[in-house]
Amino acid sequence: MPIRLRLYATRAYQSYMQSYYRCNDPENRAADYYHGRVKWALPPFKVFYAIMGERPKGYVLDRIDPFGDYTIENVRWAPRGSGRTTRSK
Repeated sequence: MPIRLRLYATRAYQSYMQSYYRCNDPENRAADYYHGRVKWALPPFKVFYAIMGERPKGYVLDRIDPFGDYTIENVRWAPRGSGRTTRSK
């Protein structure tokens, strides 16, 4: 399988695209919360993957500052469920 196709079959890619759809797809179930409120400004996936690496099992893409946007400086791999403590009200 070519490297390009392998990258897009990763857990990291799934998290990357989920964050994109949360912010940009008005049909997404989280759109009421994210759409128009949180800006999605992550770099292209290959750059994102080079910086962040593969998402470890049991981890999710989390915003460090819950009031901030999806930028490479404001995201991390965090254990599933830990984002509940940084969630904005």
